[in-house]
Amino acid sequence: GWEKQDPSSHCRFKQRDVKSLKNHLKSRTIHFAGDSITRYLYHSFCRQLGIADAGAYEATEGKHQDISRQVGDINMEFVWAGFATDLVEAVNNITKGAVSKKPDLVVLGGGAWDKL
Repeated sequence: GWEKQDPSSHCRFKQRDVKSLKNHLKSRTIHFAGDSITRYLYHSFCRQLGIADAGAYEATEGKHQDISRQVGDINMEFVWAGFATDLVEAVNNITKGAVSKKPDLVVLGGGAWDKL
């Protein structure tokens, strides 16, 4: 049967505070590419790094555009790629040197636009 276990024994994930997260990501480049769901992840990640208003409503900012942000020495990029073909192009640009610095982490997401 089932045995009760302490919840911490199942997952070793640890949410870091802003200072610790910045320390672990020092001098890193992180690229996000995808649709609005991936953009929400990008903004959420920015908030984890201490940018409280990341993702806040901005009437002058377009929704389907690229975003660059620097937090200390952490460089973060979001590339709008609504369709799968856009994602392929974004990955090619990242891997073939069209970006200034090779990323340490790439987060890809999408698929919803292809179903429209």
